Amino acid sequence: MRTRARSVAAAFALVSAILVAGCSAAPQPVVTRLPSDGAPAASASPSASASSSASGAPSTSATSSSSPSPSPEDADDCGGQEQTITASDRTVVLTGQCPLVRIEGNAVTVDARGASVDAVAIAGDRITLAAETIGDTTIDGNDTSLEVSSVGALTIRGDRNAVTAPGGGADVVVSGNDNTVTAPVSNVSVDGQRNRIG
Repeated sequence: MRTRARSVAAAFALVSAILVAGCSAAPQPVVTRLPSDGAPAASASPSASASSSASGAPSTSATSSSSPSPSPEDADDCGGQEQTITASDRTVVLTGQCPLVRIEGNAVTVDARGASVDAVAIAGDRITLAAETIGDTTIDGNDTSLEVSSVGALTIRGDRNAVTAPGGGADVVVSGNDNTVTAPVSNVSVDGQRNRIG
């Protein structure tokens, strides 16, 4: 009796195992569930907001990065007053009427092409000045570069200064070495070595 019961139990277990194996081996149908009408809008809105924020961020950053135009550190309107520049390592733009421009700092770049300059006095080193027609100019320093249309009386006391004035200059007095004045001049007085005038 026990043997028969064991045989029935074994047969039942075998049939159960075959059924389970058959069920798991058979391919299951793929069920595709579409979200309701409200779900796509909800899922689409985050992606839409993400894409709009992603597309908005570059345009905002591009606008902000391109909006600041390059500008000089300082821009001054002389307004008929004398201007004195004493700080070093700066760029200055001068406009308006400038009766006298004094440059006493070092490594200064001055753009006075938009100004009317009557006289210039430079007492620093490594100065760069660009202007149109200027009046009497004195350079007491070294390594100055002066580019103007024309200059009045020019006095250079220093070394390695370069003045370019294609429109000419009146009297030129140079005391120093290795200075270059490229301009038609009237009277020249030179005291120093390796100076090139004319």
